Amino acid sequence: MIRAILVDDERHCCETLRYMLGKHPGRVQVEAVFQDPAKALAHLRTQPCDVLFLDIEMPGMNGFQLLEQLEGFKGQVVFTTAYDRFAVKAFKVNAIDYLLKPVQEDELLAALEKVEALRNGGKDALPALEERMRQLMRDLQAPACGNARIAFSTVHGLDLVETDDIICCQSESNYTRIHLTGERRILVSRTLREVEEQLPADRFLRVHHSYVANLDHVQKYLRGDGGTLVMDNGMEVKVSRNRKDVVVERLGG
Repeated sequence: MIRAILVDDERHCCETLRYMLGKHPGRVQVEAVFQDPAKALAHLRTQPCDVLFLDIEMPGMNGFQLLEQLEGFKGQVVFTTAYDRFAVKAFKVNAIDYLLKPVQEDELLAALEKVEALRNGGKDALPALEERMRQLMRDLQAPACGNARIAFSTVHGLDLVETDDIICCQSESNYTRIHLTGERRILVSRTLREVEEQLPADRFLRVHHSYVANLDHVQKYLRGDGGTLVMDNGMEVKVSRNRKDVVVERLGG
């Protein structure tokens, strides 16, 4: 039986992964779930596990920082994250696998097979892991598609949106309002954080707890307490004080 621990600051991600693993009760047992990486670290120092499913970007301590402080950990690590830009670093810390959110069941099962193979002293998992790393390297080195499309879930179905057309994203509780060129707007049934994870980080920036802005659509920055971005559709987007320096730097100030 594989003993697993899950660490992810987003509750719904923990619940989803726990449910998926729970469909294989004779194969894997989820022994603990943590949304606070500091609490996970304290637990792991005294309670070992066979596999650690670990998110990367978390407040206070990211997944890599957690592993740096977890000396002597003998279990396997499977990263679960929405950011493929961390792939190379993930393998440098000897992660057995790297699952992009939303986690697909076939990929999760493949990760469990690798854990089992290495627990049994086998080498069968290694060629697949090496090929996966080579593929991730190819993906990361490929030219970025500046006008990639993203599928957003709405009450009507799926809206396919080109990232170039997104001016900014605005939080509306558990939903997100996407402001698009041509005065178009769509309401997405995902939180702003979930939407942010789908967007290319080189062009989109969280400028406020309620806004993610496409820097390509910024016309001017107005000084103030945190400041305000004036977008090319005339919309004014607030900048929080703690994000001001990052915004100014990214805008070339």
